[in-house]
Amino acid sequence: MKIRKADLLVMRPLSGPRLTDDGILTLDLPWPPSVNHYWRMWRGRMVTSAAGRTYQQAVASMLRGYGVEPFAGDVCVAAELRPPDRRRRDVDNSYKAPLDAMTRGRVYHDDSQIFGLYWWRGPVERGGRIIVAVYPGAIPHCSPVELLRRLIPTQDPSQGVERAKSNANARNGHP
Repeated sequence: MKIRKADLLVMRPLSGPRLTDDGILTLDLPWPPSVNHYWRMWRGRMVTSAAGRTYQQAVASMLRGYGVEPFAGDVCVAAELRPPDRRRRDVDNSYKAPLDAMTRGRVYHDDSQIFGLYWWRGPVERGGRIIVAVYPGAIPHCSPVELLRRLIPTQDPSQGVERAKSNANARNGHP
């Protein structure tokens, strides 16, 4: 997949990063390249493709431009994926590019700092985007679903959050 200058114009955030009083950083990231376009084989090794590097550079320069300070300790990352169209996508194929880009953009020093990772699919949105909340620590005072509901409003509550809530309840042994 070749990235053109016109594609870079699409990789602009809809709004800048927001930091709440309790230290939660909310980011509005552009839609990443697919996993199939993110990796390439080069001399017998898997490397990040030109499309992947372009995405990382665009997100990193945006975050550096806003002066985001990196988190020092463990963080939890929660995100709502708003895909650009109704094609079938696996949620687990959507987080490598944004996490790598946030590392390059110095949201945290290394993605080994991620203590918890909570992602779900939201409504379709023209151009697509990912709304991310980075929380310092291990979310001690509320469940990830409550945190996400508070920070990332969905257009249709029956999508995404309710599914994530039922999955979280099932994991915790609640009905």
